[in-house]
Formats: sequence, C-alpha cells, structure tokens
Amino acid sequence: MEILPFSFENSKIRTILINNEPWFVAKDVAKVLEIKNVSDAVKDFDDDEKSDIVLNYDGKTSGKALIVSESGIYTFILRSRKPIAKPFQRWVRKEVLPQIRKTGSYSLQNEVSEIENFPLSEILSETETALKIVDLIEKEKPFRLLLLEKILKEKSPTKILQIDFSKSYFLPTELGILIGVSGAEMNLILMKKSFQVQDEKGVWKATSSGKEFCLEIPNKFSQIKWKLEVLL
Repeated sequence: MEILPFSFENSKIRTILINNEPWFVAKDVAKVLEIKNVSDAVKDFDDDEKSDIVLNYDGKTSGKALIVSESGIYTFILRSRKPIAKPFQRWVRKEVLPQIRKTGSYSLQNEVSEIENFPLSEILSETETALKIVDLIEKEKPFRLLLLEKILKEKSPTKILQIDFSKSYFLPTELGILIGVSGAEMNLILMKKSFQVQDEKGVWKATSSGKEFCLEIPNKFSQIKWKLEVLL
C-alpha cells in the first residue's frame, strides 16, 4: 500500500494506491467539502466505492481509515452544494489524478519513455548484450514485458523477444492503456462484448462467455484480470 500526500488549500488529502487504483481518505475529503458526518455521507455508496483499511506509515500502524474510490470522491463532490466543490473537483481531475498516473503505480507511461530511450541500435548490433537484456526482463511483470515487446517491434524490423502472453492476465486499467482508454471505459467495453456484467452492488462479474478469458481474484475488491484476446 502506497500513501501519496496531496494538499488542497492547506488541507491534506491522503491518496492510497490499491491494485493500481487511487483511493482517497474519506475524512480528508469530507473536511474540504465541510461534511460533518462521514459515515452518513457514504452509507449509500456502492461497495466498490468505499472500504475500511489500516493505514501504515513507515511500517507503523496509525489506525483504521474509511477510504473512497475515484468514483466515490466524485459522488462526494457532485452531492456537495458548497462553493468549494467545483474548484476541488477541478483540482482532483486536473492535478491529483494526472500526477498519480505519472508518479505513482500509474507510472507505466514513464516506464515506456525510459524503454524508448534504450540504445536499441547497440542492443541489436551486439548479440551478447541483447541476450543479457532478455535474461533480465524475463523476470519482469507480464504487462511491462508486453509494453517492451510493442516498443521493440516499432523500433526495429527484427523481433528480438519471443514472449508468449497466452497465459498472462491483465487488469482493465492495463488493457485500457494499450488501446488508449481509461480502466472504467475498458470495463464498459468488456460489458458490451458480453464478457462481464455488474451485479446489484455494482461489482463486475464475469459472464459464462467471459470466464474463458478471465482470472477472477476472490479478494475484498473482487478483481477480474483478462487475457489479451478480449481486445480482438
């Protein structure tokens, strides 16, 4: 769990990255929007918009906290009638979320930029160097390998990686990055393809046709990872 501190008009807003998704400490958001009873404010939120966690700073526990998802913070803002709501929404949308995507676990674009700057001409000209790199990246996560292979294909007519992704699974957020859409939009695409549906609590569930292409992770957030075939 990674805690990213932000400040809005001298009020701290703690953001937590969970499974590559930003969550916000509800108490911090409520203070900005002048909401006195946080529990009442979130009681009708969907289960995937709120959660209780234990905060840890430098390995030390600092107690439980109620957190809300990206969707949850927008629900907070849209319900508020306070003048501060609009500038707060703009700040979240234009500063906080882009910054998280650049510096937090959403730093995939930065990773792409770093890979693009590799001296590929030297790699291709020296077989020994190329083999060492392949040996190192075999230990990387499937999504990073997929990005690397994509860039190598674009940079050189010679494919120096032979990676089989047929048994790899990816989060909707990761699939979305590959085709230029958000994780939420990717979920809607999967729904339109009849691979998943939302239950009465708003939680995504794989359909009978979708189960062939997914890996369901039975954790608190009921995550689903997908094979690349769903993009075809």
